[in-house]
Amino acid sequence: MTPAVPPRVLFVCEGNICRSPYATVAFSELWSARDDTPAVPLSAGTRAPLGAGAHEQLRRFFVQPRSLAQLDAHRSRRIDAALIRSVDVVLTMERGHRRDVLALVPGALRRTYTLGEFARVAQAATESDVRLHGMSLDDVVGRFRLAARGAVDITDPVRGDASDFADMAHTVDDALKRVVALLHAVAPRP
Repeated sequence: MTPAVPPRVLFVCEGNICRSPYATVAFSELWSARDDTPAVPLSAGTRAPLGAGAHEQLRRFFVQPRSLAQLDAHRSRRIDAALIRSVDVVLTMERGHRRDVLALVPGALRRTYTLGEFARVAQAATESDVRLHGMSLDDVVGRFRLAARGAVDITDPVRGDASDFADMAHTVDDALKRVVALLHAVAPRP
């Protein structure tokens, strides 16, 4: 099979030290398990302290040296219009983050979702009998957009304990499995 062109995905949370860095590393792992072409997901925060490392609690969820190196290299940054415009899809952890993204770039509406919303759309699309390969991501999301109803935000574990981090990781992992399956199905082939 010809490798898929990895989509440019931006994960957004508030501080860019817990949820979005976790999602970038987990996304990379899931994408590389399906495809030899490495993905380069990005992350940012709506109110991120500039240059902070990923929360130390995240290390316990990864064992691959490449994943740990990616996590160690992480430095927090704030979202900006140029970053939003540079990606194919923006996945936020909460509805409030989505509003912040759209306040910066209103034209990103058709490609900005909460991770929970996009995961529901992805599940509906991949479980349907619709042939996804060759469809644009916009067409797929437009067709299955109603599936996003009822999606919940992903809670910030930063002030919690180890179980709060585990809950966050499990929720993000579950959503990303569906997201990666959809993005891989619609990704163009070189």
